[in-house]
Amino acid sequence: MAGLDVDRVAQIVTGEDGKPGLRGSGYLVRRRTVLTAAHVVAPDARVRVRFVADDGTARMEPGQVVFHEEAVDVAVVRLDAGPEVEPVRYGGIPEPSPVEAVGFPRFRLHRGRDADGREVVFRDTRHARGTAAPASWRREGGLEIIVDPPAPDPDRSRSAWEGMSGAAIWSVGHLVGVVSEHRLGDALDTLTGSRVDRWYTELEYKRVNLTRP
Repeated sequence: MAGLDVDRVAQIVTGEDGKPGLRGSGYLVRRRTVLTAAHVVAPDARVRVRFVADDGTARMEPGQVVFHEEAVDVAVVRLDAGPEVEPVRYGGIPEPSPVEAVGFPRFRLHRGRDADGREVVFRDTRHARGTAAPASWRREGGLEIIVDPPAPDPDRSRSAWEGMSGAAIWSVGHLVGVVSEHRLGDALDTLTGSRVDRWYTELEYKRVNLTRP
């Protein structure tokens, strides 16, 4: 298994058609099962999940939130349908290591035209690559990653990284966490993730199984 597969990167869309809602990122970890951040979705909510193909076309799949745990900021969306895919492998990061994540942040807001020539606004992907700093946030249990920064958002009350939450963090072929937030007190090159090894220690009493149907 090669690790990150961009065809399995997902955008999480909440709210009804034509109405504002939250936007986040996610990853298809096995057939019909998308991993994301809990703060992006509401428990038991119906959401839409968008996948973008290599030619730029997008498809939208409906899904339902079937697992939601704020303690580690992790949620699982079960799609109504989906292709067969090989389950991902999970791991931890005991020392500084290279990492990567693909998501749909606010600073990638883009204007373009659809197939009918109508103007549309959408968020494109950012492939963030950098280094994990696992000794940071030791007490809280977060995973700090350092990546190339975007420019600051014109609205200083918001982060340019909004919408990156839920993106799967990969290291050496293993999914090691999901992006949780960019803290406004941190530099723009710093993101905080929820780390896989903490899921199993903090949620042992109600562990969600992501490797079986």
